[in-house]
Amino acid sequence: MDMNRLLFRHPEATYLVRVSGESMSGAEIHAGDLLAVDKHLMADHNHIVIGVIEGDCTVKRLVRRGASWWLQAENPAFPDYEITDPDQVHIWGVVTHVVHELIPGKLTALLRSRD
Repeated sequence: MDMNRLLFRHPEATYLVRVSGESMSGAEIHAGDLLAVDKHLMADHNHIVIGVIEGDCTVKRLVRRGASWWLQAENPAFPDYEITDPDQVHIWGVVTHVVHELIPGKLTALLRSRD
């Protein structure tokens, strides 16, 4: 199985990002996980996205509530963010895959060895 073909449907528009924080733990996305993010896909209701709010990067679920759009955390300890001004939020891509490490330290060590 070619993991590049699996994770990178649009290789020219896909990147990996490492998660920090636990705001998406309800979606089984945890600190240290790697996310495959596709910039080619159009973000839509219920997609998990990488968003930038006033310069800060975040991972949240994009949801529509009535006429409003929200970036929703999947952990009740974190607030949701209503998108009241579309110019304040930039979507940098749709999360397509999560790589979750089961043997602590192996993925971190591999990534550090390539820096």
